[in-house]
Amino acid sequence: MSCSNCKASLANVEYVEKDEKDFCLNCYNQLFGKYCAKCQTLILIGAKIAKHEGKFWHKDCFQCYSCQTKLTKFEIGDDKQVYCHTCYTEKYGPKCVICCKAIVKSLRYVEAGGRLFHEDCFRCGSKLCAKKLENGFIPKDNQFFCPECYRDIISKHTFRETLTCPSLINSDLFYTEEQIMKSKAQEMKTELMSIVQPVKRTLLIPKVPKDTSSLTATDETQTASYLFPNLIMKAAVHNGSIQLQSGELSKQTVDIIVVCSTSDTFLKDVLQQAGLTVQNDYDRLLSLTNQQDSIVETEAGNLSCQAILFCPWIAPTDRDPEKLSNSVSDYMSKCLNHILYHPKVYRTAAFSAMGYDLSQCSMDIIAKTMINTAKAKLAETLLYFDISFFVPSNEYDVHQKFAEKLTLIQQPLEPFGYVDRLFSKVSLTLTAKQEANLKQCRSTVDTHIQSLTQTEMRTNEDLHAWTQQLVLIFYKYCLDRHIWPMISFEQKKLSLTGRKDAIGEADKYFLELTNQALKQTHLQAISRSVLWEYQIDGTTWQNYSYKSISEIEYAYSFQKLSSLDIINEQDEQCRIDFSNNTETFNDRIRSIRRQHLVSISLPMNWQCQSNNCCRFVLNEDTEEYKSIKQSFDQTMVNVYKSIKSIERIQNQRWYKQYAAHRDAMNERLKENTERRLFHGCSETAANSIIEECFNRAFAGVNGTVYGHGAYFAANAIYSNSFTRPDSAGVRCMFVASVLIGKTILGNSSMKVPPRGYDSTTDNNQIFVVYHDAQAYADYLIKYQ
Repeated sequence: MSCSNCKASLANVEYVEKDEKDFCLNCYNQLFGKYCAKCQTLILIGAKIAKHEGKFWHKDCFQCYSCQTKLTKFEIGDDKQVYCHTCYTEKYGPKCVICCKAIVKSLRYVEAGGRLFHEDCFRCGSKLCAKKLENGFIPKDNQFFCPECYRDIISKHTFRETLTCPSLINSDLFYTEEQIMKSKAQEMKTELMSIVQPVKRTLLIPKVPKDTSSLTATDETQTASYLFPNLIMKAAVHNGSIQLQSGELSKQTVDIIVVCSTSDTFLKDVLQQAGLTVQNDYDRLLSLTNQQDSIVETEAGNLSCQAILFCPWIAPTDRDPEKLSNSVSDYMSKCLNHILYHPKVYRTAAFSAMGYDLSQCSMDIIAKTMINTAKAKLAETLLYFDISFFVPSNEYDVHQKFAEKLTLIQQPLEPFGYVDRLFSKVSLTLTAKQEANLKQCRSTVDTHIQSLTQTEMRTNEDLHAWTQQLVLIFYKYCLDRHIWPMISFEQKKLSLTGRKDAIGEADKYFLELTNQALKQTHLQAISRSVLWEYQIDGTTWQNYSYKSISEIEYAYSFQKLSSLDIINEQDEQCRIDFSNNTETFNDRIRSIRRQHLVSISLPMNWQCQSNNCCRFVLNEDTEEYKSIKQSFDQTMVNVYKSIKSIERIQNQRWYKQYAAHRDAMNERLKENTERRLFHGCSETAANSIIEECFNRAFAGVNGTVYGHGAYFAANAIYSNSFTRPDSAGVRCMFVASVLIGKTILGNSSMKVPPRGYDSTTDNNQIFVVYHDAQAYADYLIKYQ
């Protein structure tokens, strides 16, 4: 075997076969070998090589064309040479426009205006500043400036003006409109910049001068607490004031806060937030006093107030309301005496509601005593001093109790309360090179701003019909829609400020509420002087229920309807036909009639009243008081501890209907069947009965053994078993005038008396009546 080229023997030597021919290594390298693109020497067979686009390299010669670094990864330049990534980037990659060095991907860089910068090279274009643009930049004339330098530059060469949007605008609305205003500004070669800041505004909620509705103070404060959890209520007392707010005592910025030191919850919270120094100071001062009832004053530590007063309060273990009231009064007096006559001259103090975590304590008594004691102390000292009561935001019922008591001491012209709301304060800065452009833009933007909000005034003579509850509901409705309402009952005016479309809806809602108030007022007014009756037989007439009379009269006198569907006392759906003066139920048709009650006089012992329903507490020395107590004591002596009060109930509307019913019954039966009876119930039921009478809602409340109606007893001891004590152990019992009429033994199946009878009975002392106007609550006895 020999080399195909040089014919030398290939025995015992290495050779290469190519194209079915054998070559010695020397001939093969000369004929077919590759030369290194770097060193231009022959690459011997078996040597490690690199290859790219027809070129070959020794492995050690495969280096970056620029830095001579051996390559594992490479880039091909425009000159067809191979480069490492770094050298390729330096030669062909993007450059920083400041230092002209390459932008390496591993380093942070900035892209602005279509150009690239090293992060450290991206600086303010002002030579006097040249700080890194880390917090925003503004481009100008192919340079970039920080906002401060930009404003300085612009101010020297441009015209500028600042506009302020109404603070009632909400941020969501503004951000929607901002792009529209910026687009308009650009059309006038003007730049628009905005600053949005939150701003707090306090809204005054007016008090209704004369609330002629049937709402009680409890109804009003419950509505207020529900709609406005952060409502601030205030009552002026001589030169000072008493306020009520929701919040934490430890976060208040008053001169001094008062902590009930026997309440572990309050004490721990305040000491923890005040800090270790106050904790140690409190422990030290407490150890110096050996008396259990001593009070301790410390610095405020980390709190926002100036000082902290720690005072113990020991709640009575029994439910004696007098003991509870006295203990709270002593606590308040001790604290206020210390504060009001302090040499440091404190002007504001904050208390926290207390006792609500103790089951034996009546919050009604605690709230009343704390507020009344504060009022008495302010009246006694005549100092300029403000006392605030704070209730935890989650204690809804406690807040309502304090609110109810505070409304009782408010002056007639004082606001009902105050509410803080956050709105957005928007400042717009307009900048232009030409003054004419600036003026044109200012006019356009100003017009656009004014279109966002508007103020609408309305004079309404019917505001007299509004109740405090309607005011609270309407104000809540407006604030939820970023509308600022202002009602003046004195001027009978309404002002609404906000978005135009939202104001339109609010105005409609105002009119709806006004119509609702007028309807309620009309219903109350007409039911005082009108009676509707239906004919039972040829000579017997029965008046409709309290509620039905109002519905029928409203449909007849105000709506001018020809007919009306009602549900009567027997749960029958009847049609009232005003044209024929008939009532139809299935096949039964009976006559109806309308009578005026103007001639019915009120009892001689009643006092003058401005509202339809009033309650008057009787003086213990009067014969009226003694007479009611005597009838109560006939069966209740040694059963109760004390009588807290006897109230005379003066509900004109209810009494007139009762009197008309009494006169009709006397005429029909030819005898007077009126009886003085008793009715026991809970305080909640008592308040409802005083406003709405013994209507069908109370049917069966005290049992149904003798029929499904309102139960009365001849003996107070029997009615006592149906009373429900409140948290202070106080019970309620009515002394009522009841029209027995013709009575019959009742049973549990009776929904109404049999035909020809007026009531049912146990044939002893229990009487059950079924008509709203068949009983009138003359007096309410509260006893313990």
